[in-house]
Amino acid sequence: MLETDALVLREKTISENDKMLSILTPEMGRVTAFAKGAKSLRSHMAGACRAFCYGHFVLNERSDAYSVSSAEPIMSFHELESDLVRLALANYFAEAAGYIALDSGDSAEILQLMLNCLYVLTKKNVSVQTVKMVFELRAMCILGYMPAVEGCMACGETEGAVWYFDGDEGGILCRDCHEQEQYGSRIALPASAVQALKYIISADAKKIFSFTLGEGAMKAVTKAVEDFFVQGVDTELKTLDFYKKTLI
Repeated sequence: MLETDALVLREKTISENDKMLSILTPEMGRVTAFAKGAKSLRSHMAGACRAFCYGHFVLNERSDAYSVSSAEPIMSFHELESDLVRLALANYFAEAAGYIALDSGDSAEILQLMLNCLYVLTKKNVSVQTVKMVFELRAMCILGYMPAVEGCMACGETEGAVWYFDGDEGGILCRDCHEQEQYGSRIALPASAVQALKYIISADAKKIFSFTLGEGAMKAVTKAVEDFFVQGVDTELKTLDFYKKTLI
């Protein structure tokens, strides 16, 4: 038997009243758990066994998964269901976090990142582009792929109005080094965008969304971070495509 506070990433109905849950735990990463009777409104577990609910779970180990003995909600993010764009982004986070945490053991950091991003999404006082970029960049840092943004990867230059983000190498180049080695795919970033990257990497979790960028800089840096993240995760995330369709 295991007691844990965990986030439901996904739910699937498997019979009239039963559910199969994908939950993100701090101790064991992503696990599958079967919740008997959880679909019934009369079930004491109904409130906790829903997607984007953070709760206290008591799990019993089975041969290939877990069964839920009890579940009590701690915090719910069900408000996302009323906003298609933010719900689609939350599902993208859930798929990515589940992949990162699959059988990975200690997943406390990615769980905390998920909770922070879901909380901000429900408040709607931060743009979806900002939340998405924060999730992707911090997730890459958790995976051990912190990009080199303190200065040019090639020459060490730290001053410049324009930088070039190289997703393959995971860092920035100054204009001179970019022009000398024009191979691969790079995205031009203004100095303000690079400062935002530095801030996201190093900021305290409670202040991580406290930055602003102009429209042009935001567009460039979100593209650079997304490419960097997708390449680092190295798997197809179908929820990302759906999220992009909701923006059209």
